[in-house]
Amino acid sequence: MNPIQKPEMILIDFDGVISKSSILFNIKYFHRFINQYTPFPLKALICFLKSTLCFSMQHTISFFLSSIGLEDKILECYQTIESYDNIPVKIEDDFYQFLDFCDRNLIHYLIYSSRDQSVKKFTEITNRIGNNRTYDLNGRSKANYNTFSETAKELAIDLNKCMYIDDMPLALRTGKLHGITTVMMLNDIFTLEDYQIFSNFIDYKINSFTELLSLFQN
Repeated sequence: MNPIQKPEMILIDFDGVISKSSILFNIKYFHRFINQYTPFPLKALICFLKSTLCFSMQHTISFFLSSIGLEDKILECYQTIESYDNIPVKIEDDFYQFLDFCDRNLIHYLIYSSRDQSVKKFTEITNRIGNNRTYDLNGRSKANYNTFSETAKELAIDLNKCMYIDDMPLALRTGKLHGITTVMMLNDIFTLEDYQIFSNFIDYKINSFTELLSLFQN
């Protein structure tokens, strides 16, 4: 892969990127909640969620539960998952090393997520980066072209000079349509197979922040 040019701003997704484990735990938690009321295969749920995770969690949960007749359980499910109680979310070991690199090289960065309030529950992160390094999408879908247009206006940034790191190919596609340099983080949910489908919209694929650092340092 070609070396990466220095961006002015890096937008970094949380679930599946900063914390690879969190996305799988969320899905398993969601699956366990559903199976209290009706049996549903985990593999089928994962296939469904791959197409909807770029929407807000609340919208995804609402759509899915409504489609299987559990409309009355939407709020309970959302609140249960959002609580993060007893979910062993782990921040990637090399994430802070990457942030140190950005700080040294005067590269701005934001955690770019609809889960702003959940992210701020992790004092490990907020103590390290502060509360002003998160950007709340307020439920807007990353698959919506207008989301990135609105982001650029609200943050007063030039998307052509930005980098966007996510694990969801559909969201990366939307970013690429705006001229953003796109980086896909591979994990247990989104793999090389998913990358290939959207390869024309993804500039780089990585397994870790260490790999991304090596691209910058080259």
